[in-house]
Amino acid sequence: MWRSTSHYAKESDDDSSIELLDANVLRSRQQILMITSAGIPRCITVAVFSAARGYQKLWQENQGPDNYGFCDNLGIPVAVNVTKEGKIEITTAVSPDDKDASRAIIRTHLYQWDGNSYAWSASRDSSTPIRSQKK
Repeated sequence: MWRSTSHYAKESDDDSSIELLDANVLRSRQQILMITSAGIPRCITVAVFSAARGYQKLWQENQGPDNYGFCDNLGIPVAVNVTKEGKIEITTAVSPDDKDASRAIIRTHLYQWDGNSYAWSASRDSSTPIRSQKK
């Protein structure tokens, strides 16, 4: 499953690692959620596989519809959450908040199951404090 999420033809070129392999959160659909990460800053890829179809990859995303990658930014790690309705939320910091330099704009993209795959359904922005870097 890990190899099917790679952007590299040769396994030796791939520096990604599995951060999460969860067979429980999407169990009602017989699906497995996998999150891999690579690089500095850390960027993630979110994928869903079908346990019922021989672990076939159903969906994968590493950036939102706005072309911002799912990367740690401004000291804020990417967050992935599966709602009780089975929707996948991916939240990533996109920029400093122009109104308050101590805050960042974070964007949450929502993906929902359409019967065949996951499709983007909405995005929302909010603001969160930027953690101070201790010296």
